[in-house]
Parts: sequence; structure tokens; C-alpha cells
Amino acid sequence: IACFGLAFKSNIDDLRESPAMEITQMISEWNKGTTLVVEPNIPALPARLEHCRLASLEEALNNADVLVMLVDHSPFKGIPPSRITQPWIVDTKGVWR
Repeated sequence: IACFGLAFKSNIDDLRESPAMEITQMISEWNKGTTLVVEPNIPALPARLEHCRLASLEEALNNADVLVMLVDHSPFKGIPPSRITQPWIVDTKGVWR
């Protein structure tokens, strides 16, 4: 599973009171493997996301079987539709329609 975005809103690095953080934490607790997190605006994940790993956009697209769009950062909007081949996608922002 790869979660795209942790910030409170798009194109910032503020994670305080972010619903995306809460959702990512719940997903990581349910997921038996490592949850990949793509957040281009931070250098490291908060300690509370202990079962997650910060990943590049390419790594997530190449390795995740499920994509979860939580924050519509600009780099995510630029992903060509041909790069999204996962059978399961949860797009809470309508970016990958």
C-alpha cells in the first residue's frame, strides 16, 4: 500500500492536525507489510508512523499494489495516467479520475 500525502493541505509541509496522518496511521496498523508514504515536502516521517517508510513517487508507483491519494500535491497531479497500473486505487481528491 502507498499513501500519497501527509500534509494538512496541498503543497505545504505542515502535518499538524492532518487527517491524512490519521488515515495513514490506521492503514499502516491494518497493513501486514510496510506502508509506503510519498510526501515530497518532508525529509523524514514522524515517529508515530513506525510501520511506514518514506518512499519516492517512482518507488511507490513501481511497488505498491494499492494507491491511496490523501493530499493533492502538485507532483501527484502530474503523474501520467499510463503510470498508474494498480488494480486498487482510493482517490479521495479526484486527481486520478
